[in-house]
Amino acid sequence: MKTRDNSKQVHQFVLPPHLLNQDGNPRRAGFEFEFTGVNLKNVASIVANRFGGRIAPKTNFEIAVTDSEYGDFTVEVDADIIKKRAWEGALEALGIDLTNDELESIDSIMLRIASLGVPFEIVTPPLPIDNLTKLDLLTEDLREHNALGTKASFLFNFGLHINPEAPSLTCESILAHIRAFLLLCDWLKQKIDVDLTRRIAPFIDDFPETYVKLVLAPTYAPDLETLIKDYLEHNPTRNRPLDMLPLFAAALPDSIAHANVEHNLVKARPAYHYRLPDCRIDEPDWSVAVEWNRWVEVERLAADPDRLKKLCEQYLESNNEPISEWLTSLSEWLTVQP
Repeated sequence: MKTRDNSKQVHQFVLPPHLLNQDGNPRRAGFEFEFTGVNLKNVASIVANRFGGRIAPKTNFEIAVTDSEYGDFTVEVDADIIKKRAWEGALEALGIDLTNDELESIDSIMLRIASLGVPFEIVTPPLPIDNLTKLDLLTEDLREHNALGTKASFLFNFGLHINPEAPSLTCESILAHIRAFLLLCDWLKQKIDVDLTRRIAPFIDDFPETYVKLVLAPTYAPDLETLIKDYLEHNPTRNRPLDMLPLFAAALPDSIAHANVEHNLVKARPAYHYRLPDCRIDEPDWSVAVEWNRWVEVERLAADPDRLKKLCEQYLESNNEPISEWLTSLSEWLTVQP
């Protein structure tokens, strides 16, 4: 379903079964857009024009849009080696002391180089899940300014990350969401038609089959500590299509403290970190709503214990069958066909 806002297309964002978090407050979701083709300063202006707020540059590679009605946005080059000006230390070690003008020139060069393959990124604050339509309008704003997405180049390994706040941090709820995602992962990949560049890169590697079978087994009934321990044993990385590390760090703060994971990249938050979708921001038919609605199918399955139990059993029984047969058998259970 599409409506229109100032001649721009707005798709319907489907609501999940649970609208409140475990504290009884309206749930929110954060989004991360990776793209290129638009000057960072222009991106910040586009965000401010759509959401309000004040543009507050931090460096040539990072700009904040503060005091919007929802909180602060970040617009940045998504590469620490550039954001942190890693080359400065190397030059200092060689005894080269550059003037501010020379550093500005190097920054300009690095921005041009980054635009060839390093994503620029918009990181939103948590937004109310019942009011996400501005995200599609923001996408069209960026498209009008010639933003480039995943398929514009074989070098563009760009994704859309969705961070939906968990409706509950209980072990039962988290396990249900993990199970639902594992069951629907192949269906999601088929619907998204994930770009080859992203499939062969390490950022959304599949969950190991040994982990899938462990978690889907009807006898698997861990407490939260065991659930996290088992996850880390099989997935000591954030590079999964559903990265659970931020949520685990929020649900049980000490749970990943000693794990061999990328601690500098893990930010504790009570949200699922869904990393699978491409960011096809330059394609007229692509929509954030479509990707969000596919995630909601995961939440719907997680919220239906009987359906979830039957699908776990069916998956384990048909584990040696072709994926195409599993996807066909799924169709009767899905309530949304985006």
